[in-house]
Amino acid sequence: MPPCNECAKLIIQVGIKRVVYLPSPTYEQNERFLISKKMFGVAGVVCEAYSGSCDPIHLTFEDQNDAYVNTYTNDNSCNCGN
Repeated sequence: MPPCNECAKLIIQVGIKRVVYLPSPTYEQNERFLISKKMFGVAGVVCEAYSGSCDPIHLTFEDQNDAYVNTYTNDNSCNCGN
């Protein structure tokens, strides 16, 4: 998923010079991402979509008592629509 404008501010502040994100047509048209792309351009940060292959990502979040909290899974095409 591409970084939003709030994350872009932090990325720029700490001096990161290159951002590679998993492409998502839904998020790439989002106003927050379009703003962050402009911010990156002004700050000289390279921002590009990952174009290689990747395996599915499955994350399960649990609290300190091992209670189920949330699960996230992307699909095989790397389009993180969540």
